[in-house]
Amino acid sequence: MSSFIISWLVLLATCLTFVDSRDNFGLGQWSAWGPCKTNGPCGTGTRTKSRCFWFYGRCIISRRKRACYVPCTQDSWSTWGSWTKCSAPCEGTQLRTRTCTNYPRGNCLGNDRETRQCGARKCTTTPPLVHGGWSEWSKWGECSVTCGGGRQSRTRTCTNPAPANGGRNCEGLSSETRICAVQTCPTPPPKIHGQWTTWGSWGACSARCGGGSQSRTRTCTNPAPANGGRNCVGNSSETQKCAQTTCPPGCQVGQTVTDSCSQRCVCGAGGTLTQCTRIRKEFTSMTTAERERYIRVVKEASTNSKYKPRYDTLITLHRNIFFNNGIHDKQHFLTWHRWYILTYENLLREVDCNFTVAYWDWSMVSGSPWSTSASNVWYGGDSGFGGDGTTSDNCVTTGPFRLGVWELPHSVSPPRCLKRRFDGIPPDSVAVTQLIDFPVSRFHDFESTLRLNLHDTVHCLIGGTMCTTDSSSAPEFFLHHGMVDKIWADWQKKSNAHQTAFFASVNQALPGTSGLLPSQFLDNNALPGGVRVEWQDVGNTPAARVVGRLRALAPRMLKQIPRERFSSMSKAAMKLFKVSAEEAAQAEKMDKEIQPEIVSPKSKASRMDKKLGFDHKVLDSMYSLAEDRRSRDRDQLTSSLHYLGKKAQTRMSSFIISWLALLATCLTFVHSLEPDGQWGSWSVCLPLKEPCGVGKRVRTRCYWFYGKCYKLRQSKKCKVPCDVTDGQWSTWGSWSSCSAVPCGGGSQSRTRTCTNPAPANGGSNCDGPSSETQACMVPCPPPLPGWSDWASWSSCSATCGGGSQSRTRTCTNPPPANDGRSCEGTSSETKSCATNTCPPPKIDGGWSDWTSWSSCPVTCGGGSQSRTRTCTNPPPANGGADCQGNSRQTRYCATNTCQPGGCQAGQTVTDSCGQRCVCGAGGTLTQCTRIRKEFTAMTTDERERYIRVVKTVSTDARYKSRYDTLITLHKTIFFNNRIHEQQHFLTWHRWYILTYENLLREVDCRVTVPYWDWSVVSGSPWGTSASDVWYAGDSGMGGDGTTRENCVTTGPFRLGVWELVPSAPRPRCLKRSFFGNPPDSAAVADLVKLPASRFEDFEVTLRVNLHDTVHCLIGETMCTTDAASAPEFFLHHGMVDKIWTDWQKNSNSHRTVFFPSVNEELPGTDGRLPSQFVDNAALPGGVRVEYLPISGSVAADVVNRLRALSPEQIKMIPRERFSSIDSRAINLFKVSAEDQARAKKMDSEIQPEQEMIPPSEASVVDKKLGFDHNVVVK
Repeated sequence: MSSFIISWLVLLATCLTFVDSRDNFGLGQWSAWGPCKTNGPCGTGTRTKSRCFWFYGRCIISRRKRACYVPCTQDSWSTWGSWTKCSAPCEGTQLRTRTCTNYPRGNCLGNDRETRQCGARKCTTTPPLVHGGWSEWSKWGECSVTCGGGRQSRTRTCTNPAPANGGRNCEGLSSETRICAVQTCPTPPPKIHGQWTTWGSWGACSARCGGGSQSRTRTCTNPAPANGGRNCVGNSSETQKCAQTTCPPGCQVGQTVTDSCSQRCVCGAGGTLTQCTRIRKEFTSMTTAERERYIRVVKEASTNSKYKPRYDTLITLHRNIFFNNGIHDKQHFLTWHRWYILTYENLLREVDCNFTVAYWDWSMVSGSPWSTSASNVWYGGDSGFGGDGTTSDNCVTTGPFRLGVWELPHSVSPPRCLKRRFDGIPPDSVAVTQLIDFPVSRFHDFESTLRLNLHDTVHCLIGGTMCTTDSSSAPEFFLHHGMVDKIWADWQKKSNAHQTAFFASVNQALPGTSGLLPSQFLDNNALPGGVRVEWQDVGNTPAARVVGRLRALAPRMLKQIPRERFSSMSKAAMKLFKVSAEEAAQAEKMDKEIQPEIVSPKSKASRMDKKLGFDHKVLDSMYSLAEDRRSRDRDQLTSSLHYLGKKAQTRMSSFIISWLALLATCLTFVHSLEPDGQWGSWSVCLPLKEPCGVGKRVRTRCYWFYGKCYKLRQSKKCKVPCDVTDGQWSTWGSWSSCSAVPCGGGSQSRTRTCTNPAPANGGSNCDGPSSETQACMVPCPPPLPGWSDWASWSSCSATCGGGSQSRTRTCTNPPPANDGRSCEGTSSETKSCATNTCPPPKIDGGWSDWTSWSSCPVTCGGGSQSRTRTCTNPPPANGGADCQGNSRQTRYCATNTCQPGGCQAGQTVTDSCGQRCVCGAGGTLTQCTRIRKEFTAMTTDERERYIRVVKTVSTDARYKSRYDTLITLHKTIFFNNRIHEQQHFLTWHRWYILTYENLLREVDCRVTVPYWDWSVVSGSPWGTSASDVWYAGDSGMGGDGTTRENCVTTGPFRLGVWELVPSAPRPRCLKRSFFGNPPDSAAVADLVKLPASRFEDFEVTLRVNLHDTVHCLIGETMCTTDAASAPEFFLHHGMVDKIWTDWQKNSNSHRTVFFPSVNEELPGTDGRLPSQFVDNAALPGGVRVEYLPISGSVAADVVNRLRALSPEQIKMIPRERFSSIDSRAINLFKVSAEDQARAKKMDSEIQPEQEMIPPSEASVVDKKLGFDHNVVVK
């Protein structure tokens, strides 16, 4: 070797020899501990020792310290603290303090504080300082947007009081802003531009000849425009000329004809129709087709968006002015409701001009008003109104207006079903006849009886909706008011005085009618708009003939008819219509007048008598007797005239003789003009007393006296057979040919006869009409059509971003003829315009609300805590200005002096908020750690406290706004922010749990977010015992959803007790739909064993296979974007975060590994970075978190043993297969195809290789685990 290498080796040997001569390989011995050094003469201090580390002959000193304590032999003071700030600019004081350091005794001599004067010695006469004070906050302003997160602000002023005389201004902000309308804006669906349907058929020609017009329509529904798409361009209807032939004389002047809208008109000069009258019919006497059309039109007007807004407004008007407007008092009752019926009818005639309001003559069915046969109002088929209410809410469940098919307007409180509760008997036809016989001098009595005893009473006999202020919502409202108006109209026909009789309010404007007067509604033949109305009597039926005979009897005879007593006005009706005591007394008085004097039970003779409420044959007998009496009176008059003539010859003056001669001449002349009539045919045999047996027949003829027919009557005995047979209708005949000549609209009819069987032996005739008519159409031959020139292009619908403009042409060159063919091609065309891109609007940034103050890192001795806000309400965009001011605030906390001696340095203790802390020097608590427990392992008190705090922050006004904002944030940024992708999933949800926990600890600092270890109950996860999560008591979360919407109905968060945040859709109940089995503890143990190099596999398995899957196993709310609203959301995410934490404990590489996004801002977190949430022991604000594992149970022992097994051993354990991720979770979290493939691969890795279903005799623990725990133990 060279001499250089030899020299180097010699030097090395010398050095080693020198080092070996020192103890401990160059380390000297420790010295003895030095004296205890304190800040004062006694108390807590430190002592040190040292030793040398020898290096090339040089001593490098190292030292060690430890705490010590010098007992105080006598009381001694610490040094004085600093002087406080002067209390005032003049004649102020300052304070300083010291402490007695002998803690066990604390009896130092002297004071622990002293003061001194400061500032100017004397205050001048300057006015006193007035420091400013804030006024109350104003109300929150309107939100800047309706969804997607906007902002709203409120202000306050420094005027309570205002600063004066140099006083300080108010501290703090004069305005504050918060997030609002945080619900996610629906993802804008693609624009759909409207397209026309094909043209409909041509309508009927408006004339049969002489030139008319007809039209056809199309709708913009093929498809309809949606999501901001353009409407169709062009006309929705077109018109053409028709019936151009010269008219032959269409009708004779004065002839009565029916127009195309079923009005009865009078033919005028040139065939013009005049005096057109709407015919309103009794509902049960209408044909089936007419009844079905009536109901169809009502449903169309109440549901079709074309008419519904006006329909709802009209219906709601009645409710809005129900009270205090006179519409149910004498001033306006009759005329206002006549206006209301007309307005309703006008609206429905826009749907079908054949429509008129019908009426229900309840008086003719008083004895049996609630029948549901096909001929009655309450029939359950398409031609009836449905029957009585049958649900607990009295909702109607039959007929066209039944529950689930039709509902009342939105002004009605839910449930908006039509309700009825039939009860009682309406006034009968005798009572109505008595009322119509009232003379005009009794108009007040007539009106009060009609309003109170009839109108109000029947309203609440129908009951349900009709006996509320929403009564006009019920379709039968107008049938009932039609009957009321008909009674008034029949009374008005008595004389001109009857026609014009009214109250002094006749010229006071009717409420809600745009200034119309009662005087405009006194005559149904002269209503506003030239409308004429006629209430058609019931047709030629036995019941109708009974009513006709009633009208012929005197009032005193009507009182003598034995009848069933009908219902008087009820308390419910009095309460609804607020009937005064005076009017109640009047109603009671009039009730006695129209009720029967002779009460009889229901007749059993025939169906008709049961409906009428009395035996119509008694009425026939009375009518015959009345006719006989009138005949006898006329015979006596004739005899008296002859007698007076004979007397006059002998005893009376020549003047009387001359007068009688003149009278005789006149009578002779009259008789020569109008001879007495011939005897008519004998009537059917009418019973005298009993329904059958001895009876009589009658016949009549006219005795003419001064041009007036006085009927003479003859009668003879007969026998009435006792076998009564009611008539029944035959089937309908065929329709007649259409009356339209030569083409266009006309009518056709069909008939039936009362012969199946025919009525016999006094039986009732058939109910209903014997004929019915319907509209018909005879097609007209078409013309050949041609297009006009194109019109000019319309203006562009937008100035940027893409618009459209269109032009049209019409098929009028010439117009189409009667063959129905139109011009070929389209009537409109559209082109794009203004396709330049619109510049985005500038959005200035706005601050979010301040977060909660972070936890104080110490409990004494002075610390600091902070809070933050972000410029995200909204964030600046498109060149908008950034927020002004600071994003972070800091303040002192725990400034109280620490008490030494409370714990030993290094000792582990629990603070007042349940945190595990380490005792530091001077008793200061450090390294305080929040302990998060497994929910089912918590005590009952701990579980109840947690639930109670969650309910407080979600309902108490002090916390609710921040709770709602935090919960809604998760929904707002659910998509497109990567919080459910690998970049941010783990760290964002760790921040989210911490922020939620901080809010809960403002209510109770002992609360931490627990977790639910679903892996140890994989085999039976949905138990509801007291030890389970889903327990229904106060210490559980409640069970599965049980209603139709899967609302939870048990536990503290059940339906009716608690609801989701306002941004959730209605109904806002918590919903669940338990399904399947979550991953088991073996799968979790297998996952936690993955090396740091497989972090991507670990993350995707935890996120997709575990997190996403369990979300949708709980189901409903947890399987929607509103998942964070469910209280179990944080239990589940606590478990997910714990699995990540357990994995991080494997090594330092496990703890620090993360994705490249580690320094990208987490969305919605005020600028927080993922790197701040990688370590649960070093979270922002000095927070430390530890998940406490389950312990002291078989399941806990199994989990620990699983952690000791190798992945290969775990795979060999026979286990029950758990649920894999399904399409619901994939769709909810929008799992990418790449992540789905990786998750599928990892699912096969953590699923068992040997599947096993626990036997029925397995233990409770094994059934919950999903495998035999003894296999793991072995």
